[in-house]
Amino acid sequence: MAGVLIYCTQTCFTLSLGAGWINGDSIRRQIVNEAGDEEVVETTLIPTESGRAIIGGEEVTELMRAAAALLGQSNPGQSARIVESLQTRVRAWIVATMIAALAAVSGWWMYSTDNTRFNLLLDNARDRQTESVREVALMQSRLESRERESATLLGQLDLLKENQITSQGEINQLYFFRRDQERKMLQLEDNLKAALSRRDSAQSRLAQSLVEAAKLNERLALAKKENEQFKLQIGNTESALELARQKNEHTLSRLQDTESERVRLEERLEHLPAPDEGGKNTPLTAGNQEPLTYQLGVFYRDSGDYTAAALQFNKTLQLDPGHFGSMMNLAHQYTLGRGVKQSLEEAFRLYKLVADKSDNLLTADALYIVGIYYLRGTGTAPSRTEGRNYLTRAAARGHQKAQVALETLNTDK
Repeated sequence: MAGVLIYCTQTCFTLSLGAGWINGDSIRRQIVNEAGDEEVVETTLIPTESGRAIIGGEEVTELMRAAAALLGQSNPGQSARIVESLQTRVRAWIVATMIAALAAVSGWWMYSTDNTRFNLLLDNARDRQTESVREVALMQSRLESRERESATLLGQLDLLKENQITSQGEINQLYFFRRDQERKMLQLEDNLKAALSRRDSAQSRLAQSLVEAAKLNERLALAKKENEQFKLQIGNTESALELARQKNEHTLSRLQDTESERVRLEERLEHLPAPDEGGKNTPLTAGNQEPLTYQLGVFYRDSGDYTAAALQFNKTLQLDPGHFGSMMNLAHQYTLGRGVKQSLEEAFRLYKLVADKSDNLLTADALYIVGIYYLRGTGTAPSRTEGRNYLTRAAARGHQKAQVALETLNTDK
């Protein structure tokens, strides 16, 4: 520590000399000013190349002594002042040197403290460096692990891309499937609307059927009453049935006789001349009797040969277009399709001719049938008004079925 203090003191002294506190030029100028003889001073003092001298303590003391001897020879009072001034400078130098020494000690202590702190910081930095190396190694290991994970993820990504392509194909299939299902759904909706419309129509028809069923119930009640009346008449019909059986047996016995009669009539028809205008009072009519063709047609009808019967009835109409019996028989055959092709329109036409133009026992039946055909729309367009009109005319002629039908129509109102 003492050696360091001495070193610092010397250093500060040297610096003070360099700063101009103690130098040869200042001392020399002061001595010259005091002595007034520059040559004597120049020869006495120690010169330097630059005119400035940096000297040690012994040299300063020797210089002070020489200056005092020189000045004492010329001016003793001034010599004392110079010596006192030099002593003041030396004391200032000593104080400055002590301050510089203290500053040096303080600097050294700060340096030592900073060096210790630096060493601590250096150790910490080394520890941190070691830890950083370990962290770098750990980070490198993690980086390698991350690279392996990245490679794995890249493989999974490629697999996901392949799955995405496959999924896109499936999505396209699902899209088209959905479009097909939507189209089918629209068709189902249309079918449902049509079914609902049909259901509404069916409900409407059902309501009408219920109304008609109620009317039929009323008719059934009326029919039950008629059935009771008919049961009362059954007793009377048994005797009539027995009579009919007897007539049937008589008819069967006559059929054998009529076969020869048929042959005879056909031979007569072949040899008969053509009728005159109008077809009346000819051998075909045999006076006031029915035409032979008509009689032959009735014979064929009763025998079950409906084709031959239709042929004879048509011959009768050719000979006598106003023969209502032939019209009625042909109308029945057209209605049932016996011996001719069934044609309800032709049957209606013939029935209507008889109903409108005849005035005999066939008229009431013809009026009744035409009225029923109009009500049912058979062979013609349905017309409730026309049907009621013809039934009224038939009932006026005493036709019982026409009277019942009119009562039913009045009940339906």
